[in-house]
Amino acid sequence: MNNISIRKMKVIISAVDEGSFTRASTKQSISQPGVTIIVNQVEEQTQCDIFERTGTSRSTKLTEKGHQVVEVFRRIIAEYEYELNRVKEIASSEANEKEILVQHSFASALNGHWLHSLVNTFGNDNIKFTLSERSNIFTKIRDRDACMGIIEGEGSSDFYDYKQIATDRIVAIVPKNNKLIDLGTSISWKEIGKKGIVYSGSSPSTLRRIDGNLQSAGREPKNFLRVNSAELVTKLVEETGLAAVIPALAASDMLRTKGFSSLELKDPEIKIPVGVVTPWGLMHKSGFSSLNSGNVFT
Repeated sequence: MNNISIRKMKVIISAVDEGSFTRASTKQSISQPGVTIIVNQVEEQTQCDIFERTGTSRSTKLTEKGHQVVEVFRRIIAEYEYELNRVKEIASSEANEKEILVQHSFASALNGHWLHSLVNTFGNDNIKFTLSERSNIFTKIRDRDACMGIIEGEGSSDFYDYKQIATDRIVAIVPKNNKLIDLGTSISWKEIGKKGIVYSGSSPSTLRRIDGNLQSAGREPKNFLRVNSAELVTKLVEETGLAAVIPALAASDMLRTKGFSSLELKDPEIKIPVGVVTPWGLMHKSGFSSLNSGNVFT
């Protein structure tokens, strides 16, 4: 095990992530035979088959022990890169700037006091908050170009750590002249109508659940216009009179500025986790796992 270098670990991980030894060789800038040699060396040094075999052919599918080995490799690389960044900070005379990415759909609902307490966990680092699309947040966290992201939806990946800090829910937003208001403070998915608007800036799993509820209620998801901008949703609701299916936090501005009504969507209700993501290994290393999750939103 002493001769397994960081480079060899990255080759193994690339083969898994790319699903191809050829693409792994391209990503790691070595020949395909070179990848094969490294895989053979690592399997010999770990004394276990990392990849499954069919006869003499090796696939990129991991064995049971292979999953455990790769998980260890990922943690070692995360630790290595974390400590390497610390060395760079020591070598630099300039103050270190860290970027926290916030999913723009609910940024205006965040509690300023909570954000201030979050900044304090970084000590003397300079903190920069940036609004971003959900997909871009995951990309920058994966590439370790940002130290934290605040996102809607669940998080589970070998590229980042995740901690839930709050819970949101899906609601229907309607203008003052919409007849749904007469039904009370909550409606069923069937009562929302045959046409409407769905805010599409949510996580894929949330959108699948919305489509599932619409279909179960006899509604065609294709008849609901997909819009990934809360500002455009506001404009469409105001000018068309249609109801919009949207996370409550994303609707906070339009409720405040336009006087729209928010109706609870029941039978079944969709609850959405809101959490923070950090690059793999950073959550526990930096103490973010004990981050206060109270009063996150106003």
